[in-house]
Amino acid sequence: MSNQDNAGIYIFCGIQTNEKEEFGPVSFDGKEYDTFTIHYQDAAMVAAKVPMKIYPPNKENLFMHQQLVSKVMQSKDVVIPISFGNVFHSTEDVEVLLENLYPQFARLFPEIKGKMELGLKVIGKKDWLKSQMNESQKVKRLTRQVNGKSAEASYYERIQLGGATQEVVSSLIRDIEADIYAPIKNKGRGSEAQ
Repeated sequence: MSNQDNAGIYIFCGIQTNEKEEFGPVSFDGKEYDTFTIHYQDAAMVAAKVPMKIYPPNKENLFMHQQLVSKVMQSKDVVIPISFGNVFHSTEDVEVLLENLYPQFARLFPEIKGKMELGLKVIGKKDWLKSQMNESQKVKRLTRQVNGKSAEASYYERIQLGGATQEVVSSLIRDIEADIYAPIKNKGRGSEAQ
């Protein structure tokens, strides 16, 4: 079986264009592959012909995927990112996908023209999280009850401590959503807290 028989089509993002385009090479497993577009009407998928296999979502592969999408965003004002790791058997399979997605793309193109996707991640420092836990009387009381006992002897107290800790974390999430997410929620389209 030749190397061509083992080839697949990896897709990065959807764009609005009628032109055949290239966005430079991408590197998978230390080898470079050229990018190109696969078209249906005024929509296209940015793709690369790569070995057909499952690509692990490691740091290098994820970074490569995101870098290519970012590069496309520099020259295109309508980009629909595709999640990492989508490899199809053939160009024809991608054309069928694109044809099936086209009604959604046609609706999305005018909505996202000139816009970009932004993500916001809030990470609490360990010391801050610890201080928040220490403010909870319930967590402090259960921690005292668990300390010095064996895992078997404090089984039910540990379950209660886990529940109390989860209550504190849930409260922090609600506070952060109210303080950070709620004020910017209506500034963008399709916003969601996760």
